[in-house]
Amino acid sequence: MNNPCFPFFPSDFLASTMAMSTEEQGAFIRLLSHQWNAGCIPESEDQLFRVAGCKVTELVRTKFPNGKNPRLEKIRQEQEAYRKARSEAGVKGNVTRWGSPSNRNGIAEGSPSDHGAIAKVSPPSPSPDPSPDPSPDPIPRSLTVISPSLNHDEGAEETLVARIRADLKEPLTPPPEPFVPRNERNGAAHIIYGLYPRKVAKPEALRAIEKALTKPGVTKEFLMERTRAYAEAVLGTNPTFIPHPSRWYSEERYNDDPTTWVREEDKPAPRGTSFGGNKLD
Repeated sequence: MNNPCFPFFPSDFLASTMAMSTEEQGAFIRLLSHQWNAGCIPESEDQLFRVAGCKVTELVRTKFPNGKNPRLEKIRQEQEAYRKARSEAGVKGNVTRWGSPSNRNGIAEGSPSDHGAIAKVSPPSPSPDPSPDPSPDPIPRSLTVISPSLNHDEGAEETLVARIRADLKEPLTPPPEPFVPRNERNGAAHIIYGLYPRKVAKPEALRAIEKALTKPGVTKEFLMERTRAYAEAVLGTNPTFIPHPSRWYSEERYNDDPTTWVREEDKPAPRGTSFGGNKLD
């Protein structure tokens, strides 16, 4: 099943289409959308014109060698690998929790009953200690639910109750940490980088931001909020006093107290004063 959407990075799109006219940019994005749905762009000139809505120039054609945009295909492969990994993780989780890849009740497929069969288990031997169990019974008799296939058989009822009690005593497997695919982190990194007040060493900055997004408790929204706050704090500051983005994110400066982001001597001088601090006439 094809994903109905693909990530769009405005900064990269504008940079890669800077030499294109407005008509060529429109044709480019329409052909990208067609490739995502159909797998490749049309070969015939007539169909190509219908999809693009205009004549496709040679500049636009260079973005689709062999009828496909390489970066878009890479994103498709990453999404397919992510979905496959999540599907396999779900099967493993079912096996771990229920003992079967598809049956939550843990009953083997091909059982003789249409409603499932419960294996016979020996009732627990009576305890030599006549004192009652101080822990309350997790399943009161009044709340016991009987499967229709058991026909209210007393022995089967005891088996079902024993089975449910055993399941309640088993520790639940904690859910795995949410996995964020790399292409999603990369898209968020481009957005966050666009908010940072100093645009230098972009590849190193994107790697630092992606690494920060893998740290516990650091979300895209949190990092965007802290980056905006930092940009406002250093507004008007000489860029030489603003650290490179790769260093700022690698050192986790986004976790610092905002009052420490700008030194007093680095703050911009008030309007109407010279650099020496004297008021201008």
